[in-house]
Amino acid sequence: MGKYQASVGLRMFWAATYAMSSATEIDGLTDTPDKGGDANDITVNIISQKEVTHLAGQTDGGGLMEYTFVPDFTPSTGNVAVIHNAMQQTDSIWFYEEYAEGSMSTGQTPTYQPGPGFLYKGKIKSIKAGGQSGNSAQSGTFTIEREGTIYESTGGANPTYKDFFTGKTASLS
Repeated sequence: MGKYQASVGLRMFWAATYAMSSATEIDGLTDTPDKGGDANDITVNIISQKEVTHLAGQTDGGGLMEYTFVPDFTPSTGNVAVIHNAMQQTDSIWFYEEYAEGSMSTGQTPTYQPGPGFLYKGKIKSIKAGGQSGNSAQSGTFTIEREGTIYESTGGANPTYKDFFTGKTASLS
């Protein structure tokens, strides 16, 4: 089966380093999770006051992120094999979700330069291939336990990063 891209703009890669050198693409994504979250309310109830006060608390982006994909069971190269390979990594790995199309570099050895996207570190915790029903494609899900923050990247050969939750510039090493 050839590489299947379920939707333009849904590209995801994983690699051992944040620079995405030797990145492996996870093909066939159909849905990615929301990023960020609503601030939690903190309720303050002072007995001498007649009204309850609500203060905005911290935002929690959540640690588990679930992705939906169209399973490709081709041995060694299909997205199910790629996800299983990523699951077998003993250390946390970096994930990159591209939200705008990248480009090929020019030169003797053209390489793919990712477009702008989200970068974060984590581990794949589960994979599931769903059942099938009449007149609909099979789908699967995999879940990543995110560690730390999400960074927004400018993409390209020399990307810059900023913390998605605070908007502050970040330098990764």
